[in-house]
Amino acid sequence: AKCLGREDLITDPRFATKPDRHARSIELIKIFDETFATKDLADWRKILDGNGLVFGIVGILDDIPNDKQMLDNEV
Repeated sequence: AKCLGREDLITDPRFATKPDRHARSIELIKIFDETFATKDLADWRKILDGNGLVFGIVGILDDIPNDKQMLDNEV
């Protein structure tokens, strides 16, 4: 939440416990989607890597022609 600039979520009673977050997962994902849409991947990578967070990118089919690993391995 701090890395996302959404410290308000830390004390938001809707997401106080794991069961609360699970029950409101659709709402929480919407908040995350809106937040992540405010910066490009390079910016988020710097922020998340800079704070020691492990993360991964969910690719889509359109990513394949320019995927570095695919190109490096001549797939």
